[in-house]
Amino acid sequence: MKRLSIIAAIFFLVCPAATQGQQAREVVALFVHQEGSRDVMDAVVWQEVLRDYQIECRLVSKAELDQEHLLDVHVVIVGAHTAERSEDKGVWWFNYWGDPQLVDAIAESELPVIGISMAGLSLFGQMDMPVGGGYFAHGSEQFFMFAEDASQYLESPFSIEKADVVKLSMRKQEMDGYYHPPVYVESIPQNMTDSSYYSVVRYRDYVVWGAGPDAGYLTETGKRLFANIVHTLAGSED
Repeated sequence: MKRLSIIAAIFFLVCPAATQGQQAREVVALFVHQEGSRDVMDAVVWQEVLRDYQIECRLVSKAELDQEHLLDVHVVIVGAHTAERSEDKGVWWFNYWGDPQLVDAIAESELPVIGISMAGLSLFGQMDMPVGGGYFAHGSEQFFMFAEDASQYLESPFSIEKADVVKLSMRKQEMDGYYHPPVYVESIPQNMTDSSYYSVVRYRDYVVWGAGPDAGYLTETGKRLFANIVHTLAGSED
């Protein structure tokens, strides 16, 4: 497993065009968290951050999640700590997120999904998506570069200045991403020291957010970027 030691790229895999240039509308997101007290507190921070960007964020524990929770929402967000660990080795499972019936319910809902950090990798791996499981890299970073095709996420509904290097986190956070995405998924190369690393990837309406699991440490740019992704996915869900 390679460790990230370079400026990471924010990169989006080619996906259907999303609605742009609209006024921010009220979006409903369902945030799935683990049951522990720290995980609940982390989920509440995400909830407070998202509400500042016209996103109503409902919280539900992974243990309580069922099909009814997936009704009347636009986007599902899967918290970082919902990924399963191997009991004997203490490591993350790359291709197993949880009960197959629960995973099937999420897939069959056809809702857009954002998986934060390892949760995205394990959930999408179990769903047999090209943005899950393998091609994985782990490290820490707070500075990123925008991909050439990221403009739709910088313009609407919350504007973000496109700079050569942007700071998404107020401190170095654990970061998960991809080293050499699958060759069968179309990608856009980056003009950087090592263009192999990508920290935010999208395939269809599935996004892995690997640019920091803790909302409380995101900068204004980081918060706006995450919010714009949620709004963009909600628009594609209409």
